[in-house]
Amino acid sequence: MQTMSDVQPAPADSAEVQLLAHIRRAGRGSVWCAERFGTELPRNSIDQALVRLTHKGILVRIAHGVYYYPTMHPLSGQQQPMLADVLQMLADVGVGPLIPTGATAAALFGLCDAVPTVVQYGGVGVSRTIATSHWTLYVRPIATRAIEGLHPLTAMLIQAMRHIGQAQWTDAHVQLVRRTILKASYERIVEQSVLAPAWMRASMRNLFKAHQDIE
Repeated sequence: MQTMSDVQPAPADSAEVQLLAHIRRAGRGSVWCAERFGTELPRNSIDQALVRLTHKGILVRIAHGVYYYPTMHPLSGQQQPMLADVLQMLADVGVGPLIPTGATAAALFGLCDAVPTVVQYGGVGVSRTIATSHWTLYVRPIATRAIEGLHPLTAMLIQAMRHIGQAQWTDAHVQLVRRTILKASYERIVEQSVLAPAWMRASMRNLFKAHQDIE
């Protein structure tokens, strides 16, 4: 079995060529970090190659250790990276599971207006900030119990309710949530409501009750 000590440093130009081949296969708009290139090359060779590709203008550094292969428009020039591509990069390197939190989660259920330039996600043991001129992604640590054993939709609803707060939460919020989820999801949320904070459980069960009342 090959160990890190057995891996011989690749020539600088070789590492750069290999990384550029990966990047070009993925296409413009892709987002990269060293971990996304696997373990075929030593980490220091990957880091150095990424820096050289950035100096050459092939990549754009958008956060510490995060690089963007820019999409170019014939008239407006370089385009901003898409949030979905950044989230995909984080997922590919094993960061996660990530769930929307705060106002981002609440807005997805129609409970508040979305903040178009600020996106909040949570993950266990994860802390990252990635900013562009169009949006800023904040990934902040959340407790393991906020994700473990929960369907992503249930976890997201708990985060949305936490953002609104117990004192402000009303039946009107229940109706708003009910309009934004599929009927098939009601039973799953009710089933997992026992894992939510105590004050949320009745409201989560009422999602299913409200659905029954209108049938």
